[in-house]
Amino acid sequence: MEMKLERLRSALLVCTGAMALAAPSLAAAQEATATDDRNDGAYHGGEILVTARKRAESTREIPESIAVMSADLLERQAITNIDKVGLRVTNLNLSTRADGNPNVTIRGVGSFGNTQGVGFFIDGVHILTDASAEFGEIERVEVLKGPQGTLYGGSNIGGAIRFITKRPQLDELSGMAKVKIGEQSMRNASASLNLPIGSKAALRVFGYRNEDDGFVYDRDPIRLNGRSNLTDSNIWPLPLVGAGVNFVPDSGNSAERWREHPNEKTEWGVRGALYVEPSDRMNVLISARYNEIDTGNNNWRADDPGLLTYSPERHLTFAGRLRRHTFGISGELNFDLGGVKLNALTSFTDAYRKDTTDLDVSSEVGFDLVRPEPTKYYTNELRLTSDNDGPLEWIIGGYYSVWKNDWSSYANFYGPTDVLSAVIPPSNTLNILDGVVGDPVFAPTFGEETTVRVPFPFENRKREKAHLAAFGTTSYKFGQFELGLGLRIDKWTYDTLDRNAGLYATGIPYLKQGGTEVMPKASLSYFTTAGTHIYANYAKGYEPGGFNLYDAQGTPKLNAFRKETADNYEMGFKTQMLDRRLNFNAAVYYIKYKDRQFELQQQIAIGGVVENILNAGSSTQYGFEFDANFRANDILTLTAGFGRVWAEFGKGSLVNDVNSQPSDVSGKTPPWVSDYSFSVAADMRVPLGNDYELAGTIEYIGKGPYWFNQENTARHPGYELTNLSVGIEDKTWGLRLNVENIFDKGYYSDGSIWPGDAVPGARRDVVIGTLGQPRLITLTGTVRF
Repeated sequence: MEMKLERLRSALLVCTGAMALAAPSLAAAQEATATDDRNDGAYHGGEILVTARKRAESTREIPESIAVMSADLLERQAITNIDKVGLRVTNLNLSTRADGNPNVTIRGVGSFGNTQGVGFFIDGVHILTDASAEFGEIERVEVLKGPQGTLYGGSNIGGAIRFITKRPQLDELSGMAKVKIGEQSMRNASASLNLPIGSKAALRVFGYRNEDDGFVYDRDPIRLNGRSNLTDSNIWPLPLVGAGVNFVPDSGNSAERWREHPNEKTEWGVRGALYVEPSDRMNVLISARYNEIDTGNNNWRADDPGLLTYSPERHLTFAGRLRRHTFGISGELNFDLGGVKLNALTSFTDAYRKDTTDLDVSSEVGFDLVRPEPTKYYTNELRLTSDNDGPLEWIIGGYYSVWKNDWSSYANFYGPTDVLSAVIPPSNTLNILDGVVGDPVFAPTFGEETTVRVPFPFENRKREKAHLAAFGTTSYKFGQFELGLGLRIDKWTYDTLDRNAGLYATGIPYLKQGGTEVMPKASLSYFTTAGTHIYANYAKGYEPGGFNLYDAQGTPKLNAFRKETADNYEMGFKTQMLDRRLNFNAAVYYIKYKDRQFELQQQIAIGGVVENILNAGSSTQYGFEFDANFRANDILTLTAGFGRVWAEFGKGSLVNDVNSQPSDVSGKTPPWVSDYSFSVAADMRVPLGNDYELAGTIEYIGKGPYWFNQENTARHPGYELTNLSVGIEDKTWGLRLNVENIFDKGYYSDGSIWPGDAVPGARRDVVIGTLGQPRLITLTGTVRF
């Protein structure tokens, strides 16, 4: 295996060296008249100014791979959520999973579920609760590939995704209103207003409301006893019984009812930003956001891994729901000290979510999960940035954050012997629950249902994670070269209080872990006289460890998982050709991943299913990616991109399978990593006179196969999607028709192997996943002033 890896490293170095040597001559041959325009931020020249390195600069100046989506691109391609971003960026797997949380890997780094891996940011503020919410007014989206810990801290081991909103403008009164209607009973509306307040301040407000039925539907499921969940819908909620309710801080179950459209959604939110510029040397930005969502949660269908159907039909007792509201506020102070800029950024987020899940994934009245979850998150950053025209640039700063999370979830058991076999109330009655577990009880079978609902304390814990860090970066230009160095020293702690510990003989109520991590970063750039940028970089990232509530065998106890680390090596180039009408970027990379964290669903000893995070061992990722943008003329622009990832677990990598048995996955491919990804798009803008314009975009995008599990026993095939957008617009209004997934291709944006077997005779190796958007036709109208 080591010899194989050495050969791969050598091949990568040879290929990269050849590419780097060829790039300057190619660029020089086709850009003989070009000048050094590295500070040119013109979009039509293929340049967009970004702040990925916490200073404004062109994407071509940055010695690492970065994908940028401008406001114009987001509008033209109807990109309004993270799922659509994930489909369009090479070597990025990004989607909203069935419980509303984002799943994301970049170049195979990161993971799905409760692990972080890749960070999300709004205007520089790290967000953990509502990354999947409506975008709002976005100036651009930046996808930074590779570890970003030096400037952004932990939880960015795979990269960072930054949303930059449109800021208030001092000198204009403007606004926008937009309505979107379509299939799935979609009814979306949004509006914004930019309002100057005197000559020194401005306010920008944005609001939206989205409603649709979703695309999955629930049949009128008949249970084993012949009764119907539709006609029995008035049995929800069933009464809680006896002293067991004392273990349940939030015992309401009103969300549980059968719905024809389990994922029907209502979402609304507002965002406001106040910008004040007291002088030319100082400005302040205060932003606040609030959003609410009521949508489906984990309304899965058990699918055969050998014959995936991608069926939108569900057979559930009730529709699982996610109800979440988030409030966030941030303040940013920028002050010009003369040659040095001071920036202070602080934020606070307060979120609460409550979700319910039909955990037996069947039409039977078996058991379900109710999970209330409040979260508070504080961040503070202070930094100094050089501001001069000299060859030396630098940033130094400090950072502090605290994340507090509380789970008070509980499982509801509804009487059948098969799901109550681990719960033993006093005297084997179903009146009260004293928390003792182990022996079966006398209870009816599925066919003899009772209307007794016994709550059982499930994930009942408090967690707190803190970071205290100092960081710095510097770059120095000498001739046509630039050397960049960076370092972050990050002290972290993670503690967990298990409030269920007293129920089990193995229980330890409180554990804490932490450490101090050093994250270096280095880059070397060479700029040709024709403007081509050739670079090589190295970066190290990490994700903190934490605690599960169950061990690898499913025994209830606090069980630690370790931090994970990644070392990323990258070489690439960025160039322009054909009189700056063609932009071409390419990169190769090699990543060594240690103590890789994975989320795993497994059955536990007391009955039911939990999600544990485990350290599977090491893995290696390597591959390449390129993207091109060609402005053929003033009417037609063509874009294309392709990425390839090879990934493999190292020797001695172990995971537990669905039966909680150790499984050696050495040499296997990590799950949820698409082998390849590509996108091809053509954008047309045809003038019609009188400032009217016919605008159209057609795109063909694809994702390669990926594995559902670490053992590589179930595989999702590759898939391709075709999207079309066409409309008429001018400076004040627009009307656009969008067709997503024209050929109605079925696919799962994520998935895993489900270990649950609550229903007698049910398979334990089925696939559950988030079904991708089928064909959807919408019409959007926009008015601006």
